[in-house]
Amino acid sequence: MSYKIINMKRLLFLIVALSVYSATQGQVYILNEDFVTASGTTPPLEWSNYKVEGSETDLWHFDNPGGRTINYPITSPFAIFDSDSISNNGQHVH
Repeated sequence: MSYKIINMKRLLFLIVALSVYSATQGQVYILNEDFVTASGTTPPLEWSNYKVEGSETDLWHFDNPGGRTINYPITSPFAIFDSDSISNNGQHVH
């Protein structure tokens, strides 16, 4: 009988430990947007891309014009305002 109680305590401890571990290892995404319908400087459906100031190329891009290496959790296509790459009257700046 005491072995059953000890085994139940071990099982309960294991369940609680695994639950705490999985809760601390999870990631929370604040924003998760799908840009599949976007291309070049054309934003996804129901979005707008306005130039406030600067050249015509100073817009959000969805084609990674500077060829930036983007790491997980960001995946292509994604939105980028890459002023280092395109922000000189339409000319690539390197």
